[in-house]
Amino acid sequence: MIVATILPLVLLLIIIALVYLFAKNIGRIAFLQKLKLKWILVVYGAVLLLALISSYFMPVGESLVYKNVSETERDEAERAGAALVKAAYDRENIRENTIEGVEINHQSTIPFGGNQLELSVEETYGPLTILVERKEESDDEIEFIEYHTKTIIENLDLTDEFDPLSVSIEEDLLRVMNGGGKDIKIGMFDKEFTISQFTSDQGLELFSDSHHVWGEHVLFLRIPKDVKIIDEFDYVQYVKE
Repeated sequence: MIVATILPLVLLLIIIALVYLFAKNIGRIAFLQKLKLKWILVVYGAVLLLALISSYFMPVGESLVYKNVSETERDEAERAGAALVKAAYDRENIRENTIEGVEINHQSTIPFGGNQLELSVEETYGPLTILVERKEESDDEIEFIEYHTKTIIENLDLTDEFDPLSVSIEEDLLRVMNGGGKDIKIGMFDKEFTISQFTSDQGLELFSDSHHVWGEHVLFLRIPKDVKIIDEFDYVQYVKE
């Protein structure tokens, strides 16, 4: 850690020394002297020094509060998302069958005494599958459980930053929509230009697909046996009996 901190300073001092020696001997060359490259090099060296000094006062990492995940955790999250989607399309009862890496984001009940509901899905985080299980009785209650997997962006676990889905009933309309949005700004610090300009390092690969896993969401509904759901856009899959 100490070596990594001191190395840029050592390299910069070497560069400044070379710039000084070169600038000192420029006067012997008439053509270069006319172009006044001495002052250009001196200013350039000063800028490099100021850039290095100021970099130590930048708040690197102080605002970073998210969990940094490993490649193994990222792969596990990706497999969990695929398993959740497959289970939903296979119409498995995921309420009874545990899937590794899948968690409950939110669950609740809504009173409903009618016999028909029209489904309205508005502005969800991504493709949404709704899995429906019919109860054996008519208890005038609709239960919902939102299952989800981890969302990882730039190897940061941002799962908790996504609010649960909002599920509500207005008369005979079942509304499903995002619970709310947040602006998340992600910044990453690369090697200083004073060092990277003299190496073959191409810098950070920001927002690469290999650093992301977009969480999957499945909404599980338990409805009274005599309730019919009108689903115009085929969001709904019914649990196999």
